Amino acid sequence: MLPKLMIERRYARVVSGGILLLLMLFPLTGSAQQPFFRFQPLKHSALATDPVMIRPDDDGRMWVGTKQGLHRLEGNSFRKIPVVGQEESVVSAIYQTRDGELWVGYLDGSVRIMKGDRLHKWEPEEGLPVKAITGFAEDDLGQLWISTYGEGLYCLAKNGRLYNLGPDDGPLQHDIYALCSGPNGEVWAGTDAGISVCTFRRGNKKIRRFNDLPDEIVLSLLADDHNVWIGTHEGGLVRYDTEQKIFNGMDSSGIFGAIVQLVNGVGDEQFALNQAGELFRVTAGKIHRVHPRKAQETRLDHLGTDKEGNLWLLDAKSGLYSASLRFDFMDMDFGQPQTVLKIVEGATWVGTENGLIRKGPESENYQTVSGSAGTNVLCIYALSEKDGSERILVGTFGQGLLVCQAENCRRIGEAEGLPNTNILSIDGGRGDTIWMATLGGVLALDLASLEETKPLVRKLKGVAEGFIYQLHCAPDDILWVATDGDGLLRYDESGVKRISLDENFLEDRQLPSTVFSVVPARGGGIWVNSQEKGILKFDQGKLKQLNVGDYLVESGQEISGLLEAPSGELIVVHPQGVSLFSSSDSTWLTYGAQSGFTTGGSAFNAIGENEDGEIWLVAGNQLVHYRSDSGLRSKPVTRLTSVLASGLEIEANDTTLAYDQNYLVFSYEGNWLTDQEAVSYRYWLKGHDQNWITSADDRVNYSNLSPGKYAFWLESGLNGQFSGRPDLTYEFSIASPWWMRWWALLGFVTLFGLILNLLTYHRRNRRARLLLLEKERVQSELAALKAQVNPHFLFNSFSTLIATIERSPDNAIAYVEQLSAFFRKVLSMRQTDLLPLVDELELAQNYFYLLRKRFGEKLRLEVDCPDHGGLLPPMSLQILVENAVKHNMVSRRHPMIIEITRKGNVLLVRNPVHPKRKPEISTGFGLSAIRRRYQLLGIREPRVEESGGYFCVHLPIL
Repeated sequence: MLPKLMIERRYARVVSGGILLLLMLFPLTGSAQQPFFRFQPLKHSALATDPVMIRPDDDGRMWVGTKQGLHRLEGNSFRKIPVVGQEESVVSAIYQTRDGELWVGYLDGSVRIMKGDRLHKWEPEEGLPVKAITGFAEDDLGQLWISTYGEGLYCLAKNGRLYNLGPDDGPLQHDIYALCSGPNGEVWAGTDAGISVCTFRRGNKKIRRFNDLPDEIVLSLLADDHNVWIGTHEGGLVRYDTEQKIFNGMDSSGIFGAIVQLVNGVGDEQFALNQAGELFRVTAGKIHRVHPRKAQETRLDHLGTDKEGNLWLLDAKSGLYSASLRFDFMDMDFGQPQTVLKIVEGATWVGTENGLIRKGPESENYQTVSGSAGTNVLCIYALSEKDGSERILVGTFGQGLLVCQAENCRRIGEAEGLPNTNILSIDGGRGDTIWMATLGGVLALDLASLEETKPLVRKLKGVAEGFIYQLHCAPDDILWVATDGDGLLRYDESGVKRISLDENFLEDRQLPSTVFSVVPARGGGIWVNSQEKGILKFDQGKLKQLNVGDYLVESGQEISGLLEAPSGELIVVHPQGVSLFSSSDSTWLTYGAQSGFTTGGSAFNAIGENEDGEIWLVAGNQLVHYRSDSGLRSKPVTRLTSVLASGLEIEANDTTLAYDQNYLVFSYEGNWLTDQEAVSYRYWLKGHDQNWITSADDRVNYSNLSPGKYAFWLESGLNGQFSGRPDLTYEFSIASPWWMRWWALLGFVTLFGLILNLLTYHRRNRRARLLLLEKERVQSELAALKAQVNPHFLFNSFSTLIATIERSPDNAIAYVEQLSAFFRKVLSMRQTDLLPLVDELELAQNYFYLLRKRFGEKLRLEVDCPDHGGLLPPMSLQILVENAVKHNMVSRRHPMIIEITRKGNVLLVRNPVHPKRKPEISTGFGLSAIRRRYQLLGIREPRVEESGGYFCVHLPIL
């Protein structure tokens, strides 16, 4: 598109109509052989973006450059490609590198690269051009070249630096219209001053110029394996042979005007677009005008070809045209074609139901061959394959054999000794034998007797006189015979034999009885079409059935012809069109009405290959030329567009996922520009699914995947047919949570062992403490009992009791009751480790009551404990009260005031210190017993202190 803009600005004198100069090498012809174009209208929203160019890439995607940036074609609308950073300007160049990277150039000189699903601005250290980008190319070193209109060339060298090439470096202009990679790895640039061929090696710039062009203004360039095609402004189309290093056939003959774009087609053909929007096809040394619409003229803006063999045309005002270049359809004025076209020494022969049609090498018109009018022609065989002559043999229905040369035919019928005049197939074996399949068996014609009045014709013995649909004579001189009733027969020196049952791989071991077609397989063996088994292949004594699928045909009877093309695909003609079977990946590719085929039956075996390797076939009422090209793609391109793990997109090289990244969403696409609606998918998550899962969706979810290793297999297919092998595989693993890993499990086992050991240790210690506690409790109980029953205590108690009885019998009774209650309380605590604080206070007060009867007002107990909650070891307070009385004087001068005060969770027991003049012998049992009990119970020990004339004990309350 850019060269057209530049030409309009600089060359206002462009001749309208576009009929100017070209080579005599390419005479313009009026052939009716054309591809079939489909029109795909675009939505108004897509057209509003002002599309200026299209670029099908190698991954099956269609990119559209517009005045509003880069878009991708999806159905009949465009999807805008997001841009990182500032917005785009008008797209002027789109290029995909050999490693699949997409580069986009713009009118403002900016360049962007596709990364993921976004365009990122390319910002080299050396800076970007400020002039329009006109093209990209790669040299043999993989260096990327960028052409501009105003700043010459830029080369992104292997060292990552960007170098500029301009007039100061050699014969190169600033304004470059076109750029391409030449067959020898050099870069060709088209300018106002001819062609500059450039290289950049180790920092050295080399530029050479071609000056002997018919027009120095070069607007477009295109390279194939051996040539560079040059589109000029006024000099038409020029071909440069890079091997002979010459320009071929330059002359002043006129064809069309300024050629602004060139693309390669299928095989050795090219397509050219001129400034007037007219399309031309260059093939077999001739140039043909191509009309996408027969009813009206169409002005085209851009064109491109994809790897599926499609030609794409952009009409920026209405939409897109596309055509499969595998097929050309011939519009002819004669009747229904019955057999394939044959080309012998430049002459074209076509058999129809109304006669034999011929077009000579110097003629553009077809004429009925003399002597064949009204003849229903069924097959044609060129004798050039046997004797090198220009004669052909023509088999007819009911009218015998025609021997034709140039524009005349001679008939051989029953009167000339022909046993059957219905000839369905002709083939030649070794020697001078010509084999003919008829409705009455197989006939052998002696070629040496062909010119005689009655040629020598004999019947092949061993073959029933029934329908013989087709013959094939193999290179090893084995004659294969397709019969109606006897199946497939073979004839060699030993005679006629039917395929034996022990030589086949058929599952039901039932051989077909009706065979319609038998054709050679290029890798060895033969292809067979039968009524009962459909298509089979016989090779090395084994007969194998080909799965055609329900989508193709219901039975072999619907298949009208078979032929294996030079590139290896099997061509199958049927009422819905033509299907291609790829042996390499076991896939089917079907072309039907959308590709230009009319539905309906065709004559049997109306398909063949001429001496130049071209394939012609009859489909319905059409005569079709098939172009074989092994470089064309036969199945969709499968891409994994994204993988989401628990909502987060992960990179393709992220193969180890965390345990909580186990919710996966796989998004993918299978790109097939020919017919995107025919694409379906199947996937298999190895490690989770049991088998393949077929789906029309382009996304699949897997939730709550367990830790382990997985492999996601994905394949795209057409019409529900798959090859059986994944197109891509994504292997990943989900890690176990840390607590399930070996080191964690080992740690858990170790920790469990330690805890178990610790629990066992604590249990033993606890039992030991309990035993000690029980022992201490018993000792304490005994000590308390001993203390209570020692003679002095009893004497004092009884003396006090006697005195009380004398003074007050009633009080004596109360004293005895209090003494009895005290001993009863002590005995009840034998099995108790902890005693409620309220009970402990009661016990201390009971004990104090007994002491009070002895000491009177000289002994007082003051309790300040509003909160009675909590626990204490039994008799702790009794022991402290007893110690206070035992170790101190209790008199009027030194009264003993014992204070019990609660401070939080501590009970303070305090008494003044008045040591006796003659201290009693102390065993230290009291305080040590209290401390020991606290230790055994695992409680903080009591704190004992003596200060300010007071003895204080701080008892922790539980």
